[in-house]
Amino acid sequence: MVALHDHFVKLVIPFEYSKEYFEAISAIRASQCWEPNTRIPRDMFLHIKHLISSETSNNSIGVSYVLTAAGRSTCNFPLFKDQAGVLLKKGSGDPEIPDFEIKFTVSEVFLFLFETQVGFIILDIKYVEPGSLEVVEMANHQLKKIGLSRSFICRNGEKPEKAKKGIGFFDRFFESLKPLVSLVSFFEEQDRMLRHHYLFSYLILDHVPEVETERNNFIAETLFRFRNGFHAHYHPSKKEYDLEHNSQFLSFVHNVFWGVSQEGVACVACLTDDSRQTHFLTHIFNYNIENSYFYLYMLAMAQRFSLLIIAKKTADIPPEIRGSIDELKNKKEIICAIDALRQDIVLYGLRINYSQVSYNFHYTLFYEKLREVFRLDYQHTELDTEVKNLGALIDIIEQKKRINFELNAAVALLVFAVISVLSDGLSFFQFMNLFDTDRPLLSLTGLILVVVIVLMLFRFFLKKDVLFNIRKR
Repeated sequence: MVALHDHFVKLVIPFEYSKEYFEAISAIRASQCWEPNTRIPRDMFLHIKHLISSETSNNSIGVSYVLTAAGRSTCNFPLFKDQAGVLLKKGSGDPEIPDFEIKFTVSEVFLFLFETQVGFIILDIKYVEPGSLEVVEMANHQLKKIGLSRSFICRNGEKPEKAKKGIGFFDRFFESLKPLVSLVSFFEEQDRMLRHHYLFSYLILDHVPEVETERNNFIAETLFRFRNGFHAHYHPSKKEYDLEHNSQFLSFVHNVFWGVSQEGVACVACLTDDSRQTHFLTHIFNYNIENSYFYLYMLAMAQRFSLLIIAKKTADIPPEIRGSIDELKNKKEIICAIDALRQDIVLYGLRINYSQVSYNFHYTLFYEKLREVFRLDYQHTELDTEVKNLGALIDIIEQKKRINFELNAAVALLVFAVISVLSDGLSFFQFMNLFDTDRPLLSLTGLILVVVIVLMLFRFFLKKDVLFNIRKR
């Protein structure tokens, strides 16, 4: 058992909302349950520092709020600040994974809203006297899979029989949030139930093995489980132990280690005999993680889920778009949808996608690792290419409309010109006594018929040639 000096866990729940961004902010303010989050990250570029702010501005892409003490009651949050909940695990049927219970508190509840219709609920969780790293490990696993596992939550002091299954403990709180922002869905849900969350954990350990090989193996296993939300029965592969080449491992100093995955982030700090180091890890670095490193995590998560929304919209384009353009139904709606996608991908590049965030080397490396693991550049490039290809289809549709219009206009002008020439020609023939006055109608009809046939042939071959050129492009 590894002794735990201190810890905190942030449970991150992403969602999609449909209300217009500024309307949603107005509704949040009017509810009087939330107050602006005034925490400001350190050592960021000035424009990055205000991307997620307490108030809207031209430079901000998102806002952050904290649930007030009164708001916990009004918005039906099940726990007050000084009230503990109990996470129960029972009935697994596996003798190697025993039932357990652990108390926890939720010190703060945050709400993040971004202009890309992405939002996040963050619960600041601390376990009450967990005692060891292994207990926190198991509790984190249950929190992450709370929508699927045999986990129950109740208030401290309540009978276990009153415990609600998993995320159902927070149902009334989520219901109170839905009308404020027009919550569409949680990104990870099944049958309207949350299946999956993301964990951001900071763990301060009293000691680690002194032998270097044992120490590295311990760090590798701990980060593997905490960044993914696994329990002790998940065993890492051999590649995980090669920390130097592990793409999800990061370390700036000898006693602080980071693990970054698609499913969460974990930071493990190891105390030494140096009292100054202890003060730094428990006070200064603790603050930096909560307010600067987590800020960068939320910025990267906003980029990740903004791209996911664009991907969902792209998938909603009717599959028949890949067939014949002439056979498309609801052309106008499809064109509008594709135009909106083009705008979304452009705005993402201009407003959301940032590669440089800080002059602090550690923050820069951490942020670059997040973007690498989330594969943000790859997803952006892939979506940009797909949206451009869809845009090319719009261009073809518009080009066909323009060509048909120009073709019809040219034919109409040509017919008008021919009729004018014929009219003038008949007058000339009559003047020169060349027109058959005994059968004028027959002569005129035959002449017009010949001209019409010539015009139809002309139009047919012109259209074929134009369309052939389009296909060649």
